[in-house]
Amino acid sequence: MYRAKLLINIFVYFLLFFLSVQRVCAYEPKLLSALTDKIKKGQILDVYRELDEIDPINQEVDIFLLKFNLALDFHVVQVQYEKFGFINLEDQQSIEEVRGKPGTYSLFALNIASILDSLILQHPEDPRLYKAQSDYYYECFLNYDKDFALSIDDLKQRLELSSQKAMALGSADDETFFALGFLALEKEQYHDALKMFKTSMLLNSQNYLLYNHLAYAEYGLNHFDAAIAYAKKAVDKISDVDQKANSYRILSFSYDSKNYTDSAIYFIEEGILLQSSLGPELLRDYLYLAVREQLPVSQLLIKEIISLNPESPEVYNAVINAYHQEGGDFMQVYKVLEDMEAVHAKNDRVMSNVYFYQGQILYDNAIDDAKDKLRKSRAKFLNYFPPTHEVFQVIERYLEGP
Repeated sequence: MYRAKLLINIFVYFLLFFLSVQRVCAYEPKLLSALTDKIKKGQILDVYRELDEIDPINQEVDIFLLKFNLALDFHVVQVQYEKFGFINLEDQQSIEEVRGKPGTYSLFALNIASILDSLILQHPEDPRLYKAQSDYYYECFLNYDKDFALSIDDLKQRLELSSQKAMALGSADDETFFALGFLALEKEQYHDALKMFKTSMLLNSQNYLLYNHLAYAEYGLNHFDAAIAYAKKAVDKISDVDQKANSYRILSFSYDSKNYTDSAIYFIEEGILLQSSLGPELLRDYLYLAVREQLPVSQLLIKEIISLNPESPEVYNAVINAYHQEGGDFMQVYKVLEDMEAVHAKNDRVMSNVYFYQGQILYDNAIDDAKDKLRKSRAKFLNYFPPTHEVFQVIERYLEGP
């Protein structure tokens, strides 16, 4: 039974909170009304400047939370989520049209993490601060960058703690429970994940992305019928092609776990037809099924997977792993590699990999031919890798063998 672990795919999605200034702030009504009118008109930069003039050192909780919401929801650019750029939008212009695009904007420093830590020390039982902290770490998590000051593990820990505190103090919303559900799912705590996702769904029944996550949690519990039911709801409700492809993937895995191979193949093919960014993963999933079931499509899948990036060993490893796990005939792979020689004969980066994997395939049954291929591979690798590269150690171990 093909039971490869489903990978959790995180897709960054953006919700523009209408009148977001009211999300966590209960400041003076006239000010709120005036700011709301300006936001409706797209005067984002003007609003931020006005708030910064009122409280430049971020000591007033209400004013800071207004600035916080503007920074997260209406920034044009951000630098490590510590500096944020704003503009005034033109008539009928949305923030999505200008975010991340070249242009002129005003940049403001707002070190949200340290400001929230300071305010929480002063107001340890203010539930809004923990909700804001959860929102902030979740946003950073969704858009994690290796240059962030925090490691991904530290970030997840802070997200979990702030979300749990927001939940305990009654300020958690559907996103808070979603974040907690995702963290539980990542840790394979499927019962906890289900609880969090179902609570999130009760608070926001329009977040159809939850259906995929509910399906993952049910799959993890071996509740395949429930996983299928949620994934089918996702297919019906979600328009985003990446998310829909993910739904088909869950359906394929779940049906395969129930030994409905035809259905598993049907849904993986439906996902591939969407031409989503999940294409490489879906092709690999299909290859496992095809090798196990000895389907004629196997060689076509090998070609498609390798053609994704024939200069990278990753694609070759993906193919080899499928055949190794499912007990396939490696000579099918060898035949595809042979065909590649005529097309890529002058490309050292491709041919080094082709010869390398041909040598591995031949090694057990045709040792002399295998070593010949490995020597050719070494010569090609030397054209672009230094002699100290680890690939040469691997080749030498093969060549020193029987």
